[in-house]
Amino acid sequence: MRKTGPLIFPLSAAHITGVLALQASAVLAFLSPALASLPLAGFCAICLAAPFFPGFAFYLPVVSQGKGAGNSVTLTFDDGPDPAVTPLLLDLLARENTKAAFFITGENALRHPEIVKMIIANGHEIGNHSLDHDPLLMLRRARRLGKNIGDAREIFKSEFGILTLAFRPPVGITNPLLWGELLRLGMQCVTFSRRAYDGIAGRTAGMAGKILGRLSPGDIIVLHDRRPVGEKEPGPWLEEVGKILRGIREKGLEPAPLSVLLGRDIMRAYRPGDPEPGPAELFYDSLAPDYDREQLHSGVSFARRREMEIVLPRMREIFARSGRALEVGAGTGLFSLPLAGLCRELVAVDVSGRMLAKLREKAEASGMANIRVVKGDIECMTLEGKFDSACSFSSLEYVGDLPALFRKLHTCMNEGAVIYFTTARRGFFRLFTQLGNACRQGIWLRARTEREIRDALTEAGFAVTGISSHGGMLLEVTARKKSAG
Repeated sequence: MRKTGPLIFPLSAAHITGVLALQASAVLAFLSPALASLPLAGFCAICLAAPFFPGFAFYLPVVSQGKGAGNSVTLTFDDGPDPAVTPLLLDLLARENTKAAFFITGENALRHPEIVKMIIANGHEIGNHSLDHDPLLMLRRARRLGKNIGDAREIFKSEFGILTLAFRPPVGITNPLLWGELLRLGMQCVTFSRRAYDGIAGRTAGMAGKILGRLSPGDIIVLHDRRPVGEKEPGPWLEEVGKILRGIREKGLEPAPLSVLLGRDIMRAYRPGDPEPGPAELFYDSLAPDYDREQLHSGVSFARRREMEIVLPRMREIFARSGRALEVGAGTGLFSLPLAGLCRELVAVDVSGRMLAKLREKAEASGMANIRVVKGDIECMTLEGKFDSACSFSSLEYVGDLPALFRKLHTCMNEGAVIYFTTARRGFFRLFTQLGNACRQGIWLRARTEREIRDALTEAGFAVTGISSHGGMLLEVTARKKSAG
């Protein structure tokens, strides 16, 4: 188990389905032993079929389409670059004022580095398509699978100065081990929703019609920027791509970069020593555009609204005389803006740059100039200056070593400073939300008991002034740094 940081725990629909199949089989065994094998047989059939459906999120979350994409679609190209095809394709995309994403293998990138640099210089995005497009990659063991993807990632970092955050498995095939490896590498699985099988001999003719016939907003189109099998010249293929580009606009749609369609980064500039994103950062970056709506106006918003009902009335009492405050896990600022109105300066820390960008936008719109956003991992980063108060709201679940964090906060807080936070309370009902989160994020949110929290604060040098349990799910904690005397 990791001592610091989020605990990677990739729980998928496959696990849940397997448990349900076992339960159904056990029940049927009492009624008719002959029927008991049917649920298990069905589960095995799904397991065998699932990898071959690129949009089927059975073994891991798969991004195959943009949500809330307006009228946008995206073109992506696999298996290149090809000197006979890719430069001509780049000219065509430039004439049509279209940005695309190229999913490139590490070996091809090393073979044609000048074309990869040309792709980047033209403003297109690069995705990871494995090291060598091994057709049996998804049959490999976890270590070899992760090494294959990781080696390609290192090539893009060292040779081209980019960090690839999106991985497209060869042919879109997935397996049960892939999610754990992608979480470890800080990557996400991006497949597609529309394809014309243009990588197969004889499939170029009529390619545009196959793509455009059922094209709809949010679609991710996959094509292949390499010489079509059995064809001597790329001309017919390029002509079909041109028809697709023109047809997209004729249908009232607009081609957009993949990062814009998905609302998440596909790649980032990289310099040696730069921090690399972890699973929590990637998850919240992807969630940022829709986070406030989900937290306050969706079917899962009850818990957050209840937390706000508890916390907001107490803020004035706790932070009224706070000069400089620290908020851990500030997110989009659901608590930050009211908190900033009570203190001289608020330092808002979060791992997600996109979440903090939303907070910055809201602060500027509200005319609040006393919020300073800082991107970083609170367990690893250096905190500057002293604070009169510190707070966190349902964010400490991502912290691996809570006692160490409390000791760290103690050193950068003034005497008498208050620390106030809410966090998950360990219990039977909380377990179900932990399981649900593991299915969604691949992260196990840590829940703690009252005693664990009290002991950690006391050991760090805080005097606990109050711990309350709300609904058996949430702990509300107040403590104060002891004076030297």
